[in-house]
Amino acid sequence: MSDLLNSLDDSLPGGELGTLLSYPPELRFLAAKGSGSKLYDEDGNEYLDLLMGSGPLILGHCHPAVMAAAKAQLEQCSTCYQPTPSIAELAELIVSASPCAGKLRFVTTGAEATYYAMRLARAFTGREKIVKCAGAYHGCHDYSLVGFLAGDYDPLDAPVNSAGIPEGSSRTVMLSDFNDLDMAADLMRQHGDSVAAIILEPILGVVPPRDGFLQGLRELADKYGSLLIFDEMITGFRLAWGGAQEAFSVVPDLACYGKIIGGGYPTAAVCGREDVLNLSVFANRANPDYVLFSGTFYANPMAAAAGAATLRELAKPGMFDRLNQVGTSIRSGLRDVVDDVGIPAQVVGIGPVYNVFFTDQPIVNHRQIMSSRMDLSRDLLLRLARERVLISSSKGWLSTVHDEADVARAVDAYRKCLTDMVDAGLLQAKN
Repeated sequence: MSDLLNSLDDSLPGGELGTLLSYPPELRFLAAKGSGSKLYDEDGNEYLDLLMGSGPLILGHCHPAVMAAAKAQLEQCSTCYQPTPSIAELAELIVSASPCAGKLRFVTTGAEATYYAMRLARAFTGREKIVKCAGAYHGCHDYSLVGFLAGDYDPLDAPVNSAGIPEGSSRTVMLSDFNDLDMAADLMRQHGDSVAAIILEPILGVVPPRDGFLQGLRELADKYGSLLIFDEMITGFRLAWGGAQEAFSVVPDLACYGKIIGGGYPTAAVCGREDVLNLSVFANRANPDYVLFSGTFYANPMAAAAGAATLRELAKPGMFDRLNQVGTSIRSGLRDVVDDVGIPAQVVGIGPVYNVFFTDQPIVNHRQIMSSRMDLSRDLLLRLARERVLISSSKGWLSTVHDEADVARAVDAYRKCLTDMVDAGLLQAKN
């Protein structure tokens, strides 16, 4: 273990980056290089990367077109607090792709995007409350963390998942179950006249929406004069060119983008109806409904150049067919493994994302996820890391450069790890 790796314990709380799972000492490493679908540590060991930077690297590590665009931008300016050609191009690409986008505002992170979308909705409607789905992660701000890890909960008094969150913040957020339109309708029937927005991930991590669920939320928002916000951090430019809006034929009032649109660099955006976004026009700052957007690195030229190059690549024919095909392939292979090993587990996902949950119940919302064996999910993640296959605790991410050999390697690793878990008595095969 290198001196730099050891120094992380002295520099970082817990020696870890945020919520990224801290590996035990024998599995820790510093990622020295990425190439395509692989990561390499300081000693040159190769890892099959199904983290993909937690989602931004849809084209894999160090894609030539993205690298060239970033290098060209770096030679011009890395940041200048002014619009640049790369910023103009990225904005045009996003607005042209997103069905809801009349206008767009850049921010730096996905958390900022969802935070500002809620602020816009409150300013536009003159209301305060937000309805979100239990288990949905909209970044690490106060409103998002209400009900993030809720199992059983009171929709009007949901738990928060961090200390330091003011009670007033949590009281403005109400929870409903993903894929439960009746529950959402009942909540809106009682409180709809105070709801500024319904916000959700169109897929809850990896859980697809049931037929009619998103359409039903669109109708509820319209009925009660609330805004519908899609958090497209995962789905944007991943399920289709137009994201979840195109994939499920539902157009929200606002959509939040991040991850892919920065091409591996930090940027995010809020886009949507022009009348809503125009509340943020600086010239109108004297108006009582003016919404302030400001940040030093908003629309950073480096991120914009890399993001625009990424979107240009994704616009090429066959790219989304490729992403869907590799996702279908790994889910099919993992279902075969689950059947062959004979364990109670569900393989869930859509497009190029997936996860394995240890339960014999179908996964349709966060309640089922929380009732699954999360301890076994952590054990599996660590076992896969020993096989030098990297996943996150919430999902596996695939990219356009993952091929059938990568899928086979991953499936073989899952087979070995799940079989070992049965042999160790952690899992019991079904009779």
